[in-house]
Amino acid sequence: MDLHGFTMFEKPPYEKIDKKALVDIMIKGMKDQEKMYGPVFTAKIIKNSLEFLAQKTGEPQPQGIKDLDQLENYLSSETIKYDKPICALSYAQIKTENELQGQTGAGTFLQAIGVTKKMVDISTIKERNIDLEQSLSMFRNTIVGLKVAPAEMGYRKKGDGSVEILFIDCPTREACEKAFVEGLLKRPDGRLRCSTGAVTCRFLKILTGFDWDYEREESYKPHCIFKCYMI
Repeated sequence: MDLHGFTMFEKPPYEKIDKKALVDIMIKGMKDQEKMYGPVFTAKIIKNSLEFLAQKTGEPQPQGIKDLDQLENYLSSETIKYDKPICALSYAQIKTENELQGQTGAGTFLQAIGVTKKMVDISTIKERNIDLEQSLSMFRNTIVGLKVAPAEMGYRKKGDGSVEILFIDCPTREACEKAFVEGLLKRPDGRLRCSTGAVTCRFLKILTGFDWDYEREESYKPHCIFKCYMI
């Protein structure tokens, strides 16, 4: 692929993403959604996650999982024969949000807040920094420290103050692609949802003090590019 103009970050000092850490972060975000939607949200997340896994493995899924902690323990176990359990959660979150409100929207926002709470302690941010390159480096260092960063990631600054962010083989790509085919990724304004984009914008808000939004530009090639811009 053509990486012209992209500044690529140094590859992380590990070969594989920490699957358990990713699941833990995602569950944290879902618990904030659970507070808004109630027990029906939890039941649907469990059902949709296990159905996704059954499609991937061809094996029957366990009965008796009643809450998000139990689901996390199962997805983090070595017994499941699927190496990207985060995709089961990501797809379930997208599908559940559509089932509850007809599209993605408020739930995605809450999930992004919950995820960034797990990623960074806001109280440690001593001052706001609008240096975009430094903020992106801090974001990258944070996800590398958690062992959840993809092997290849970069950015390209635009003349209008926005920035294009490149992920090669995003960890949730399989879930996102399946949801896209099923027409589940529409946001209220018609643009397409990207959980990675939403989390990145939330992180940039914490670091800069300004609100950010995103737009997807390229997906599943297998790289993905989304543009973040201040609003």
